[in-house]
Amino acid sequence: MSATGDGGRSRSSRWAQARPGAMVVIVVLEIADFAVLPGTGDDFASAVREGNALVADVRGFHSARLGRCVETPGRFVLMVEWESLEAHTAFRESEKFVRRRELIGPFLAGAPRTDRVAEVPLSV
Repeated sequence: MSATGDGGRSRSSRWAQARPGAMVVIVVLEIADFAVLPGTGDDFASAVREGNALVADVRGFHSARLGRCVETPGRFVLMVEWESLEAHTAFRESEKFVRRRELIGPFLAGAPRTDRVAEVPLSV
């Protein structure tokens, strides 16, 4: 499953093309781990897609991907690429964040675990 702002393209490096002709470095990857109420997984995924449309034009947002756990179908992981921690923080303080949370909230079985991580290069 994919809920992307970039047409579903996968990224093989930390470089992302935010706008045609503009290259930026993805500095922050937000990882949100959700447990949803039994039988609501498809509705949750639809709500995430709708919420992603709200985020797509936020300054500093690059892409989002949604994965569903194979072994535990009621568990989802949302991965959002941000240009900076400041861009992510500005979104969290916006009305769009509140609206997105209203969309997905009814399906949650508890508070999501959310982390923001920076890439650690694996090669020298």
